[in-house]
Amino acid sequence: MGEVSQSALADSFGVTPGSVSTMIDRMVKAGLIRRTPSRFDKRVELVSLTKKGAERLEVVRAVWSELDDIIEEKLGAEKAAQLYELTKELKVALGGKVSASREGVEQARAATQKEIKSLHNSNTPSKFQD
Repeated sequence: MGEVSQSALADSFGVTPGSVSTMIDRMVKAGLIRRTPSRFDKRVELVSLTKKGAERLEVVRAVWSELDDIIEEKLGAEKAAQLYELTKELKVALGGKVSASREGVEQARAATQKEIKSLHNSNTPSKFQD
């Protein structure tokens, strides 16, 4: 996703900002992501992957790809596709969100920019603003 605000992450995953903050704390401690203040408004913290986080993400993607291959091998392409659609439907029915698509990433980036702009243009200037 690149740099994105914590609130945009919370919105894109359908969880509370507190949940995102807790998870981010753990990931920062593990060296997987970093927090940086926005160049435009110090009240907005942006998060992004570290090199270690990007490397770990590639490992996770490789494992998921292997798992997809195993499922397709065992069930066949048609049933594997059905399984994918059914699990996606179940996830949404249980209140979850489908993983971020390219569109979701762009929405999170736009939300971050909107958040920064609204804070920057607010009537209550912050001593933390640039």
